[in-house]
Amino acid sequence: MPIYVDTLPQVQEQIKVTTLKQLVEVLPETINYQIDIWIAGKIARFGKTTENVIFLTDSLEEPSSELMCYFCDLVKSLGIVATLTNEYKNSRYLAFRLYDKGSLLIDKTTLTYKRLPEPITEAPVLTIDEVKQKLPQTIQWSYTIYLTGGLVKNGWSVNDADLITFDEEARPQLAEIRNYFTNLLGWKTDIGQTIMVNREPVYLYKLYENGGLCLPQ
Repeated sequence: MPIYVDTLPQVQEQIKVTTLKQLVEVLPETINYQIDIWIAGKIARFGKTTENVIFLTDSLEEPSSELMCYFCDLVKSLGIVATLTNEYKNSRYLAFRLYDKGSLLIDKTTLTYKRLPEPITEAPVLTIDEVKQKLPQTIQWSYTIYLTGGLVKNGWSVNDADLITFDEEARPQLAEIRNYFTNLLGWKTDIGQTIMVNREPVYLYKLYENGGLCLPQ
């Protein structure tokens, strides 16, 4: 049963805010791992957040449970939880480098870089080999889905991973399909239903049909 009220709000709860300065103050000057770490999300964009924090690393493998627990422990005193992911290439994250080979780059007093970060060893490029490794044998949609763009033409992309389907029935589910492949690939993905004439020639590779992967095994 709904409860109709005539006052706003019902409970005045304090908003929990974590600032970038608070975060940097609790971080150690060196961590136990010789890796590069970025901070992502609202705290990177606005300097504060009401959410948990996201750390990124450029590891090719998914971070281990031990590593994820280590970063959670680093921020425990702030009353928040940390997430660690290796989706550092994903352009949907706004992020900046915190640690360079395990050493903190940010001055705790001025919140400026002590020195510029070293360039990463691998450019933020999505390759066709990475895509092929991450694609499941089956998906929940039966539409014919093609891979297109730079991944098909050149074998790599620095922009979106581009998909296309010509099935009109798919239109209401395009956002769901886009989000699925974005999470799957760890890379911003777009899916459309028309070919842009100004980008011809456009190469299409049939990726899924009737829910099954079309890549040769």
